[in-house]
Amino acid sequence: ARTEAEAASLAKDEFLAVVSHELRTPMTAILGWTCLLRAGEVTEVDKALDVIERNMKLQAQIIEDLLDVSTIVTGKLQIEKRALDLAAPVEGALEILGHAAQARSIKLSISKEGPLNVIGDRQRLQQVFWNLLSNAIKFNREEGSVRVTLSAREGWAVAVFEDEGEGIRPDDVREPGG
Repeated sequence: ARTEAEAASLAKDEFLAVVSHELRTPMTAILGWTCLLRAGEVTEVDKALDVIERNMKLQAQIIEDLLDVSTIVTGKLQIEKRALDLAAPVEGALEILGHAAQARSIKLSISKEGPLNVIGDRQRLQQVFWNLLSNAIKFNREEGSVRVTLSAREGWAVAVFEDEGEGIRPDDVREPGG
């Protein structure tokens, strides 16, 4: 029991460290651009406001993710199933993360075989795609690319995410429960 408690405590500490870093990154950009605007050192006000807005959206998404974890843990997560085109949540995630890709000169692209009608929760799907894209951008090489391909195969809607990062070493893969 003690070993499990120590492992849970370590996992919690790692989680808090990651969350702190993820929240600090957009906050730093917002604060920096706000200070530059106040000091009158910005000639492109629209660009500054765009950066602030994108980072606020990114931070809002991170906070939504944290709130979702809380609702999952308490068993209160609501899934809103509706008919939608699978491209909509992917495009929403691409829009939110476009600035992060641009900052690292990473090209984002999406290809799709017409509308892919699915039944799902747009918010949850966008959250999943946001996480996949965020990792693809974060762990990609500078000036790399991230490609999303949406297609239909044997009655299934398929979303494939490809990047040019080095991937995960087999030694770093943990088995469920391990």
